[in-house]
Amino acid sequence: MNITVNGQATQAHEGETLEQLIARFQIKGPVAAQLNEIIIRREALAAQPLKEGDRIELLTMMGGG
Repeated sequence: MNITVNGQATQAHEGETLEQLIARFQIKGPVAAQLNEIIIRREALAAQPLKEGDRIELLTMMGGG
């Protein structure tokens, strides 16, 4: 199914959750997830199935100075 992640069109597997998507993108460390402009709590990622047309923003912390 077609979804958008950080502004880029991509494919998701039927039944894939937001947690599985994050793992597939190999994002390490803390991540903030927004699904269709709603922030999803970390403990809810595994229970959040993806649907056709979902818009996801994934943000990670970056160090610097």
